[in-house]
Amino acid sequence: MMIMAVTPEQRKAALDLLLPYQRSDFEGIFRAMDGLPVTIRLLDPPLHEFLPEGDLEHIVRELTSDTGMKEEEIFSRIEKLSEVNPMLGFRGCRFDPSHDVCVLTDKL
Repeated sequence: MMIMAVTPEQRKAALDLLLPYQRSDFEGIFRAMDGLPVTIRLLDPPLHEFLPEGDLEHIVRELTSDTGMKEEEIFSRIEKLSEVNPMLGFRGCRFDPSHDVCVLTDKL
C-alpha cells in the first residue's frame, strides 16, 4: 500500500503493483483514439479519496494484518497524513516530494 509505505523499498513495491494498471489504462486510451492526438490530464485528487471509510479500529486491524505493521505505527501514520483541509493537504503534488514517488510515469 503506497500510502502506508514507510521505506523506499515499500514504496517501490507498491508502485510496481500499480504500474501494470496504469500502463493498461494508457494502452486502452491510445487504442481507442486510434492514432488521433491524446492529451493526458493528470488529475490530482485529495489523499482522503483513496482512504478506506468506516470504523477506524476495524480499518487499523485490517491494515495491521495486511501490512504487518503494529497498531501504534498505523495510528502514527494516520496522524502524520491527517489533513485539516483535504483540498489543501496531501494532494499528489505535495505527497510526491514528501514520499519520493515521482517514478511511475517514467516507466510508461
